[in-house]
Amino acid sequence: MLNRASYIFFFIILFFCFVPFVFAQEKINHFDTDITLNNDGTIDVIETIKYDLRMYFPEFSKKQIDNVIIKLYSIYNESLK
Repeated sequence: MLNRASYIFFFIILFFCFVPFVFAQEKINHFDTDITLNNDGTIDVIETIKYDLRMYFPEFSKKQIDNVIIKLYSIYNESLK
């Protein structure tokens, strides 16, 4: 029983040692928030996030990725109407 518990403990330690490094690969280059309080009690929030997606799609250039994001954004806006 002690042998099985030591294996379980080993794998838990191994999991917590290596998993943060796997998920820590992402990087936000810039994050900006503009909050406006209106006279009628509403709030306008604009968030700008600059994120490098080339780590996920290294075969595409930055311009190609930007074009896809712009197309997806315009499709999303059309679906809200």
